[in-house]
Amino acid sequence: MSRDLRSSSAFRASLLLASACLAPSGILAEPVEQILSQARADYEDHAIQVAGIVSPEQMLARAGHALAAPPPQAAAPSAEFDLIDLRFILIEMARATGTNDQLSVLRAQPQGRLKALSIQKGDADLSTVIKTATDMGFYGADGLTIPLVIQAGARLTIADTLMLDRASGAFLINFGRMEVVGGSIIGTGTENANIPEFRPFFTTLGTGSFDVRGAVIQSLGFGSAPAFSGFAAIEAGLYRPEDVSSIQDTLLRDVMSTQFDGLQSPKIVGSIFDHSSGNALELRQTQNAQVSQNLFINSGGDALRITHGSVGTRVNDIEIYEAGLNGIRVNISSHATRLDDVTIWNAAKIGLSVDRSDCVAISHVSVLFPGQKGVSLRRTRATQLTDSSVLGSRNAGLFVAEQPDGTVLTLARNRIAGNRVGISTAAPAEIHLDANDFSQQFPRFLKGDLSGSIATLTANLTGSAPLVLQAGGTDPNLVPPITCTQAEES
Repeated sequence: MSRDLRSSSAFRASLLLASACLAPSGILAEPVEQILSQARADYEDHAIQVAGIVSPEQMLARAGHALAAPPPQAAAPSAEFDLIDLRFILIEMARATGTNDQLSVLRAQPQGRLKALSIQKGDADLSTVIKTATDMGFYGADGLTIPLVIQAGARLTIADTLMLDRASGAFLINFGRMEVVGGSIIGTGTENANIPEFRPFFTTLGTGSFDVRGAVIQSLGFGSAPAFSGFAAIEAGLYRPEDVSSIQDTLLRDVMSTQFDGLQSPKIVGSIFDHSSGNALELRQTQNAQVSQNLFINSGGDALRITHGSVGTRVNDIEIYEAGLNGIRVNISSHATRLDDVTIWNAAKIGLSVDRSDCVAISHVSVLFPGQKGVSLRRTRATQLTDSSVLGSRNAGLFVAEQPDGTVLTLARNRIAGNRVGISTAAPAEIHLDANDFSQQFPRFLKGDLSGSIATLTANLTGSAPLVLQAGGTDPNLVPPITCTQAEES
């Protein structure tokens, strides 16, 4: 996250949590109530800081590195513009995303208008777009009043504010290259008269790519289709983009959801996701995504969802506060995910959920005061939870279920404290415990089919000797062979 956040109480608390996971013999670990109280204070501090950010300049200042310099000059505008049939664009979108909510997009256009302003080729900057739209009668007090399309081979550079008028059905589709450096893309205006739920959106498709740095993305997204979620990038078809897409040091405020589908090595770094009404960030079918140094605050759904075969995701140095559903959810063959240096506070449901995803490495993760389970592990093989804290869960701190027979789950150097139950299981197969601290987990340590091992666990609450807990697992023939490699596990 940004450098000023590193100097905040949240960063100091993360150091406290790391040092408090396992206290040396004879030294009491930090009380659970004190850690939870500090996390609440961190959340309140972040909420105040984030509410005060209104401009890209503030995001650039927070970055504290080369991005604070003026953005590079775009090439001299050379773009060719044209008015095209909006239905052709929606057909192209349907090939990649399906047809959900497309009728709403059409009906949101005033007087049945079926036109879009298209950058056919060449380079354009925002001033050129605004002048062209104004000359054609498609720019008003609330910004652009017509959909804007960047075609393959064209490029749009934004270093100012692009306003998209909600009442006029405006939105942005990118098949080419988008560069937003120190600029903004904001949904503006009043409710759409035809489709009140409609809001503008920014979607990149096909061979399109983007570089969003030191920017503000705000008030975008509607409906249930990923393509209209707010900020979306969907790669599908035979041809891939030449450039990697990235978001860096950017504020995404009131964006329903940011969704990446099929992208290769996308980067989401140093950014803030504030008041997303859906899943703040969702990765689908991505390869080797990097999610680091981000702050997620007040999301309506999951803060971070990694799903549908998103393989090799690296998540590190992030903070999540007040997720409306789960803090982080990893599921549906999202193998070889690595989570390191993560704080999750007060998720309404599960702090961290892993399901049907193998070789997941979880380390230095603090799950604090979730509404249900702290960490839920289902049908996950070759997975490890190490050097982490699960504190104050209003259900089980750790839930392990439906593990195939022969699966070994490794839990090492973790602190499990102040939860309603320490570990709850249902067909957990085999759990290896090493140097875990349960000394502040009274009164309930185990629940489920490992309950018979309570005496063994309570005889060694600080984990000074390794312990193996075993119970029945599920039929290993009911799951596909493990696909992640030893190299991915290491």
